[in-house]
Amino acid sequence: MNEIVKQVSNGQLFATISTPATSDGLRAQDKIVRFEDDPEPYLSHETVERVTKAIQKAKGLDHAWSEEGERMEEGKEFVTKASYSPSFDPSRE
Repeated sequence: MNEIVKQVSNGQLFATISTPATSDGLRAQDKIVRFEDDPEPYLSHETVERVTKAIQKAKGLDHAWSEEGERMEEGKEFVTKASYSPSFDPSRE
């Protein structure tokens, strides 16, 4: 928390730090940090395009990995090796 306080004081982070009401189930020494950074720089056309492409790429990789995992699990060789592996202990299943 001290590091966040320093960054707010130095103008590196735009945030407010407050002490919550103890009726919220929080302790008196707990703090709430509310970040107030201006989102405008993150909404430029280039940034939105870059983030959109990264999300599309991640979705494509996730789909490809899922398909590969299914192929491996369905493969007879994988099932045989996993079932007869020396480290395989059916009592732990």
